[in-house]
Amino acid sequence: MTSGLPEVSVAETLAERIVALKPGTLPAATTRKCEDLLIDVVGLCVTARNEDYIRSALAGCDDDGPCTAIGHRRTLNAAGAAFVNGTAAHGEDFDDTLKVARCMRAR
Repeated sequence: MTSGLPEVSVAETLAERIVALKPGTLPAATTRKCEDLLIDVVGLCVTARNEDYIRSALAGCDDDGPCTAIGHRRTLNAAGAAFVNGTAAHGEDFDDTLKVARCMRAR
């Protein structure tokens, strides 16, 4: 019986395609957007680094490893770093709150 899941995840496919890109082959606008998004994520992670929910996320990670938890001296395994960084980036990101405010006023 098969689970119907692909053998290679979407994330793995995306990572393989990103790694295969040659420097300088993306359009300048795409490169700039990627740089802007990276700066945004790093800034969000640094901003969240002392929040209670990030301290809890770090405390819940048992395995240290070679991966960076942005804004922290402690390094984690890949799963822990992805969890902490993803939680930090989304916990402080309020990009779409203006859209909600506009929708609420339109009613």
